[in-house]
Amino acid sequence: MPASGKSTVGVLLAKALKCQFVDSDLEIQRRESALLSEILTSRGFLELRVIEEKVLLNIPLENSVLATGGSAIYSDKAMKRLKAETDVVYLKTPLELIKARVGDFLQRGIAAPENSTIESLAAERTDLYEKYADIEVYTSEKNPSTISEEIMEKLFS
Repeated sequence: MPASGKSTVGVLLAKALKCQFVDSDLEIQRRESALLSEILTSRGFLELRVIEEKVLLNIPLENSVLATGGSAIYSDKAMKRLKAETDVVYLKTPLELIKARVGDFLQRGIAAPENSTIESLAAERTDLYEKYADIEVYTSEKNPSTISEEIMEKLFS
């Protein structure tokens, strides 16, 4: 989900693992020379998902921690690649916390239909996140360092 802490926790996890951190949303913006919100406005959410899938199918994964956009889960091809080549972590974050963090839904750059809400995205995506996750971490009332440590424990147990 957007604002679940993927990038924040990912940076900490990469430092702990002594590897690089990669954010697929930033890679999309770099490759397209546009912000996610600009891509959404000019090309639509489905085109953003196509771009996201291409990035995820081609981005190097070796010696890195990858934070994907929340909509990566819609690409079966991309998720199968991620599951085959790495461990997929699902940060289970309470909906109320996500709502507070997202702020202006329209300005956030979320690849979803115009009439979507955080609630509708959560309802649509949760089963997919659980389907693909190798590791699930509940983030409620935990700071990013604690979440990163818990992921490390689960990776190496």
